[in-house]
Amino acid sequence: MNGVLLAPSFLPMVQALSGCFTAPSFGSFQHILAGWILCLDRHTLTGVLRALGAVGQKHHTSFHRFFRQARWC
Repeated sequence: MNGVLLAPSFLPMVQALSGCFTAPSFGSFQHILAGWILCLDRHTLTGVLRALGAVGQKHHTSFHRFFRQARWC
C-alpha cells in the first residue's frame, strides 16, 4: 500500500507514538488510524479498511494480526 495520508497538523502527534511500535506494526497502526478517522459507518476493522480503501491491497488478516500479536510497548 502507498503511504497513509494524514493531515500535516496531525502527523507530529502520530509520529510521537512511533517508538511504541516496531516499524511494520507502526505502518499498520497508521493505516488503521487513518481508516478510523475516515470511517463514517460502524468502526469495525473491516469498515475501517473499507473507508481507507485498503480492501484488496493488503490482506485483512494482516490488520487483524496487528491487534492479536503485534509488538508494542
